[in-house]
Amino acid sequence: MTEQRQTGYSINRYIRFLMGGLLLLGVLNIVLLVVTVHYSRAERVRRLENTISIYLEDVSTRFKAIDHFMVYSTVNDPNLKKLAGLSPTTDIAAMIKPLDGFRQRVSDQQYSTGTAYQFYYFSSKTGYFTNVSPLQVDYEDYGKIQSQLVDGWATKTTIIAEPWKPIVVSGKYYLYHEVRYQDTVLFCVIAVSALTGPIQNDYLTPQDFAYLRLDGQDLIKGKHPALVKSGTRYMKTTDRARTLPFSFNVQLDQYSQTEKFTVLQIILVILTTIIGGGAIFAVIYLWRNFAIPLREFSSAVKMMTADPDGPNLDASRIKELENVNEQFHTLMTQVRSLKLSLYENEIQQKKSQIQFMQLQIRPHFYLNILTTLFSMIQMNEMDHMSDLIMSATKYMRYLLNAGDDLVPLAQEVEHAKEYLNIQRIRYGDDILQADFQIDARAADVLVPPLSIQTFVENTVKYAVSFDSKTLIKVTAAQTMSTEGEFLQLVISDNGPGYPPAILQAVADEHQIDLSEHHIGINNVIARLDLLYNHTYHLKLENLKNGGACTTLELPIQRAVKGENRDESAAGR
Repeated sequence: MTEQRQTGYSINRYIRFLMGGLLLLGVLNIVLLVVTVHYSRAERVRRLENTISIYLEDVSTRFKAIDHFMVYSTVNDPNLKKLAGLSPTTDIAAMIKPLDGFRQRVSDQQYSTGTAYQFYYFSSKTGYFTNVSPLQVDYEDYGKIQSQLVDGWATKTTIIAEPWKPIVVSGKYYLYHEVRYQDTVLFCVIAVSALTGPIQNDYLTPQDFAYLRLDGQDLIKGKHPALVKSGTRYMKTTDRARTLPFSFNVQLDQYSQTEKFTVLQIILVILTTIIGGGAIFAVIYLWRNFAIPLREFSSAVKMMTADPDGPNLDASRIKELENVNEQFHTLMTQVRSLKLSLYENEIQQKKSQIQFMQLQIRPHFYLNILTTLFSMIQMNEMDHMSDLIMSATKYMRYLLNAGDDLVPLAQEVEHAKEYLNIQRIRYGDDILQADFQIDARAADVLVPPLSIQTFVENTVKYAVSFDSKTLIKVTAAQTMSTEGEFLQLVISDNGPGYPPAILQAVADEHQIDLSEHHIGINNVIARLDLLYNHTYHLKLENLKNGGACTTLELPIQRAVKGENRDESAAGR
């Protein structure tokens, strides 16, 4: 009986199976991408609706606060009562004090509602109209706003709170709110673009468009392309309590960048499938003619990587590999030289970055000093003015001479004291007090410049109030831990404490995302990362009895004996 020999399959059969599998995977990938686009688009709309709802709740709260402020002010504010009885032509000097007093109240109100909300005062008795908040428009538009607000106004003897209404000035839409009581009228005006801007700029693409609709009227300058473009989706959102007079509308581009990118992915999958089929035919050839020689070359490269001066590659059937072998030796030498150059450049870049952050100062502090000096000149307080100028001079000299990455703790403490001396001159000793408890052994320990002053300045900015006395306490002492010897700096106060967002950001080792409001703390964290490479410890917390507490632990580094770090020497 003849034994039947089992035969195999042709390579073409395997290739057909492989091509079919690739085609099936391509189709499944396309279907998956289409489904992903659908759900991502729905998820985007859902998240946008939630975001707009939260935003409108915040706007509604601001509108209620503004309405309450305007009603209360028109009835009870003594400054407005004084202004109502004064003539702008004969009593202009007498109008300055009450007008400035009310403008201060408006400024305090804008601190919570924002400067986009503009306030104007009008007296029906004298016809006097003026802004009581800093102008956000040019003078020409200011005149047009005045004309539209005053035209058609009628005196009432009771409180009249007109709902928010639209006006158009120079082709731009505004909403205004009017409260009237006897001879006093207050107007609040805000640009429609200021209400739609936070959503338009942060959550929508340039192809999308957000606008307001009030009493059936779209508050839009001209016709935006998104309103007439095909393939758009319309959204309408209102606040839950429906207290806002307008609805928030959005036109979404259905064919956003995500969808366009997905279409490109589908095309790429198809091209990949086609190319993959052709690649299969080249695999066998490449394996036989290149894979084996390259494996030998790889082994030789490993040897040369460990020893650049090692032996060359043995003779190969591929002439190009022999040429690469010689070039590789030259490349290894150049790489070693390039690594040294890059390392030196990186060190120089870090030094430049540290110096830039050290000199990053805020102009508003010096503007406040100049304003205080002007007030002292008017009040003839020459002694206090001399003290302020001397303290400000020392403060500025320290900043301009802080070119080192690290300075002795004693210098940093003296700088913080000069800063607090300036603030005590501004606020008074009965408002601001400071207590420094510095271990004498830690006086020569090196710390980054402005490390203490930044947190002290943060306390002054957010904790000092004329309603109560603010106490700032700064302690410095050497401590031991399992990681070694550290300098522990503690800055505490009896103020309102840190906001939860700040505490959470620092606890998660993230940068504080609050733009310019806390740029100083971000600056300190960035410099600490560069100088100590995460070997330091920073903790921000709120005390049980009230107040903020900042604890900073730095590895001990001391100034070299004989090294001159004195400010006067640095200034020469």
